[in-house]
Amino acid sequence: MHDIAKKKPTRIVWRRHAGPLLVMLTGVAIIGTKNILQAQVNLDEAPQEMAIEHTEPGELAIDVSTLHGVGLLEITTSGSGAYSVSLPATWLRGEVRDAPLSSIVSEPPTLGFTRWTIPGEATVAFRLREVPSGMLLHHPSTHALKVTLTRVNLETEVVERNVILVQEGTTTLW
Repeated sequence: MHDIAKKKPTRIVWRRHAGPLLVMLTGVAIIGTKNILQAQVNLDEAPQEMAIEHTEPGELAIDVSTLHGVGLLEITTSGSGAYSVSLPATWLRGEVRDAPLSSIVSEPPTLGFTRWTIPGEATVAFRLREVPSGMLLHHPSTHALKVTLTRVNLETEVVERNVILVQEGTTTLW
Protein backbone atom coordinates (compact mmCIF):
# COMPACT_ATOMS: atom_id res chain seq x y z
CA MET A 1 0.00 0.00 0.00
CA HIS A 2 2.86 2.29 0.67
CA ASP A 3 4.13 1.81 -2.94
CA ILE A 4 0.72 2.70 -4.43
CA ALA A 5 0.63 5.98 -2.50
CA LYS A 6 3.96 6.98 -4.04
CA LYS A 7 2.77 6.34 -7.64
CA LYS A 8 -0.42 8.39 -7.35
CA PRO A 9 1.23 11.70 -6.42
CA THR A 10 3.65 11.25 -9.33
CA ARG A 11 0.73 10.99 -11.76
CA ILE A 12 -1.00 13.94 -10.10
CA VAL A 13 2.19 16.04 -10.33
CA TRP A 14 2.54 15.11 -14.04
CA ARG A 15 -1.08 16.07 -14.75
CA ARG A 16 -0.64 19.31 -12.86
CA HIS A 17 2.47 20.25 -14.90
CA ALA A 18 1.34 18.92 -18.28
CA GLY A 19 -0.79 21.99 -19.09
CA PRO A 20 1.86 24.61 -18.29
CA LEU A 21 4.52 22.48 -20.02
CA LEU A 22 2.38 22.25 -23.16
CA VAL A 23 1.85 26.04 -23.10
CA MET A 24 5.59 26.63 -22.67
CA LEU A 25 6.52 24.27 -25.54
CA THR A 26 3.94 25.94 -27.78
CA GLY A 27 5.43 29.35 -26.94
CA VAL A 28 8.95 28.12 -27.72
CA ALA A 29 7.74 26.73 -31.05
CA ILE A 30 6.01 30.01 -31.96
CA ILE A 31 9.02 32.13 -31.00
CA GLY A 32 11.36 29.75 -32.88
CA THR A 33 9.19 29.91 -35.99
CA LYS A 34 9.07 33.72 -35.77
CA ASN A 35 12.89 33.87 -35.56
CA ILE A 36 13.26 31.55 -38.57
CA LEU A 37 10.81 33.66 -40.60
CA GLN A 38 12.63 36.85 -39.52
CA ALA A 39 15.94 35.33 -40.64
CA GLN A 40 14.42 34.52 -44.03
CA VAL A 41 13.11 38.09 -44.36
CA ASN A 42 16.56 39.48 -43.51
CA LEU A 43 18.15 37.23 -46.13
CA ASP A 44 15.68 38.48 -48.73
CA GLU A 45 16.58 42.07 -47.85
CA ALA A 46 20.31 41.54 -48.36
CA PRO A 47 21.64 43.96 -50.98
CA GLN A 48 22.34 42.73 -54.50
CA GLU A 49 25.84 43.03 -55.83
CA MET A 50 27.37 44.15 -59.09
CA ALA A 51 30.96 44.72 -60.21
CA ILE A 52 32.44 47.10 -62.76
CA GLU A 53 35.94 46.87 -64.23
CA HIS A 54 37.62 49.31 -66.61
CA THR A 55 41.16 50.18 -67.71
CA GLU A 56 41.03 54.01 -67.62
CA PRO A 57 39.21 56.64 -65.55
CA GLY A 58 35.55 56.21 -66.32
CA GLU A 59 32.07 57.55 -66.00
CA LEU A 60 28.73 55.83 -66.26
CA ALA A 61 25.09 56.40 -65.46
CA ILE A 62 22.86 53.85 -63.77
CA ASP A 63 19.13 54.54 -64.08
CA VAL A 64 16.68 52.32 -62.19
CA SER A 65 12.91 52.49 -62.75
CA THR A 66 10.55 50.55 -60.48
CA LEU A 67 6.86 49.71 -60.83
CA HIS A 68 5.07 47.12 -58.64
CA GLY A 69 8.40 45.60 -57.53
CA VAL A 70 9.74 44.87 -61.02
CA GLY A 71 12.12 47.17 -62.76
CA LEU A 72 14.38 48.29 -65.52
CA LEU A 73 18.05 49.12 -64.96
CA GLU A 74 19.94 51.00 -67.67
CA ILE A 75 23.70 51.39 -67.75
CA THR A 76 25.11 54.14 -69.96
CA THR A 77 28.88 54.23 -70.39
CA SER A 78 31.02 57.24 -71.30
CA GLY A 79 34.41 57.46 -72.95
CA SER A 80 36.02 55.24 -75.53
CA GLY A 81 37.05 52.28 -73.38
CA ALA A 82 35.02 49.14 -72.72
CA TYR A 83 33.56 48.28 -69.33
CA SER A 84 33.17 44.79 -67.87
CA VAL A 85 30.02 44.68 -65.77
CA SER A 86 29.07 41.65 -63.67
CA LEU A 87 25.34 41.53 -62.87
CA PRO A 88 23.03 38.94 -61.31
CA ALA A 89 22.36 36.18 -63.87
CA THR A 90 18.59 36.59 -63.37
CA TRP A 91 18.71 40.08 -64.90
CA LEU A 92 17.77 39.87 -68.58
CA ARG A 93 19.37 42.07 -71.19
CA GLY A 94 16.90 44.23 -73.06
CA GLU A 95 17.36 47.19 -75.34
CA VAL A 96 20.80 48.28 -76.57
CA ARG A 97 21.36 51.84 -77.79
CA ASP A 98 24.27 53.64 -79.46
CA ALA A 99 26.20 50.42 -80.15
CA PRO A 100 25.77 47.37 -82.37
CA LEU A 101 24.05 44.50 -80.56
CA SER A 102 27.02 42.27 -81.45
CA SER A 103 29.33 44.54 -79.39
CA ILE A 104 27.48 43.69 -76.16
CA VAL A 105 29.12 40.42 -75.23
CA SER A 106 28.23 38.19 -72.28
CA GLU A 107 30.13 35.33 -70.69
CA PRO A 108 28.36 32.23 -69.36
CA PRO A 109 27.01 32.78 -65.82
CA THR A 110 29.41 31.95 -62.99
CA LEU A 111 28.42 31.88 -59.32
CA GLY A 112 25.08 33.51 -60.14
CA PHE A 113 26.55 36.42 -62.13
CA THR A 114 26.84 37.18 -65.85
CA ARG A 115 29.78 39.28 -67.01
CA TRP A 116 28.90 41.72 -69.79
CA THR A 117 31.32 43.73 -71.92
CA ILE A 118 29.83 47.12 -72.80
CA PRO A 119 31.67 49.50 -75.16
CA GLY A 120 32.05 53.21 -74.38
CA GLU A 121 29.18 55.54 -75.26
CA ALA A 122 26.59 52.72 -75.19
CA THR A 123 23.40 52.12 -73.20
CA VAL A 124 22.20 48.66 -72.19
CA ALA A 125 18.91 47.99 -70.40
CA PHE A 126 18.31 45.01 -68.08
CA ARG A 127 14.92 43.74 -66.92
CA LEU A 128 14.73 42.95 -63.22
CA ARG A 129 12.08 40.55 -61.97
CA GLU A 130 12.50 42.12 -58.56
CA VAL A 131 14.26 45.38 -57.77
CA PRO A 132 16.66 44.88 -54.85
CA SER A 133 16.24 46.95 -51.71
CA GLY A 134 19.97 47.71 -51.80
CA MET A 135 22.88 47.52 -54.22
CA LEU A 136 26.61 47.12 -53.58
CA LEU A 137 29.13 48.05 -56.24
CA HIS A 138 32.45 46.21 -56.31
CA HIS A 139 35.09 48.20 -58.13
CA PRO A 140 38.44 46.37 -58.36
CA SER A 141 39.89 48.80 -60.94
CA THR A 142 42.59 51.21 -59.79
CA HIS A 143 41.13 54.06 -61.90
CA ALA A 144 38.40 56.30 -60.49
CA LEU A 145 34.80 55.81 -61.61
CA LYS A 146 32.08 58.47 -61.50
CA VAL A 147 28.61 56.90 -61.15
CA THR A 148 25.54 59.03 -61.73
CA LEU A 149 22.66 57.15 -60.13
CA THR A 150 18.99 57.92 -60.79
CA ARG A 151 16.24 55.89 -59.14
CA VAL A 152 12.62 56.41 -60.17
CA ASN A 153 9.67 54.83 -58.36
CA LEU A 154 6.80 55.06 -60.85
CA GLU A 155 4.20 54.18 -58.19
CA THR A 156 5.09 56.99 -55.79
CA GLU A 157 6.58 59.31 -58.43
CA VAL A 158 9.68 59.74 -56.28
CA VAL A 159 12.97 60.43 -58.06
CA GLU A 160 16.31 60.08 -56.27
CA ARG A 161 19.58 61.28 -57.82
CA ASN A 162 23.10 60.78 -56.57
CA VAL A 163 26.61 61.17 -57.94
CA ILE A 164 29.19 58.83 -56.45
CA LEU A 165 32.94 58.90 -57.02
CA VAL A 166 34.15 55.34 -56.58
CA GLN A 167 37.76 54.49 -55.85
CA GLU A 168 39.06 50.94 -55.70
CA GLY A 169 36.90 48.83 -53.35
CA THR A 170 33.22 48.34 -52.56
CA THR A 171 30.59 51.02 -52.09
CA THR A 172 26.84 51.11 -51.49
CA LEU A 173 24.87 52.60 -54.36
CA TRP A 174 21.55 52.45 -52.47
